[in-house]
Amino acid sequence: MAIDSSGVPSVNIEGQVPSYSAVIAANAGYATPTDLCALQNPLLSAVVMRVTQVRIMAVATAAALGDFYLQKRSALSTGGGISPVTDFIHDSRDPVSVGNLQTFASLPTLAGAVTNVRVKRAFIAATGTGALVDEIVWQWGDRSVRQPHLVAGQQLSINFNGAGIPAGFSYYATFEWVESGTTSTTNVY
Repeated sequence: MAIDSSGVPSVNIEGQVPSYSAVIAANAGYATPTDLCALQNPLLSAVVMRVTQVRIMAVATAAALGDFYLQKRSALSTGGGISPVTDFIHDSRDPVSVGNLQTFASLPTLAGAVTNVRVKRAFIAATGTGALVDEIVWQWGDRSVRQPHLVAGQQLSINFNGAGIPAGFSYYATFEWVESGTTSTTNVY
């Protein structure tokens, strides 16, 4: 343990496991969306993904309210004009991410059991009005609550519950996660 100039022990609190994030900017979604996007752990993956933060906000031609669901699925959604989102490796010395964030251009085939992890009714601001955008932030790891874990073949989705989207709808989202090669129930980092 290092000692700083005042004689106080210093502790490195920076994460010690590979960390990643992926950003969706100005995605229009589709007419009556269920899953807008999904962070997926591939079927044959050997890693556990621990989600540390999810952010989302949206704008539309006219102001509106929207219900945003964060859902965990026990199987991966398929189809729906999947487009992968490039992830950002927080430390360039870490390996390429196993997990991947996908957007959907049309209704995907939803699979597996679903659990609502979080839900929020949010204000969707009108584009170009200067109105404050209601940003939803779901975060784990900053208190004694375990992060959502995704094992092989599971996903965490932002879902609009099949409701019609307002005209001119566009959403922005950020997912942040860490990956480790264990399925242990103990904290490995």
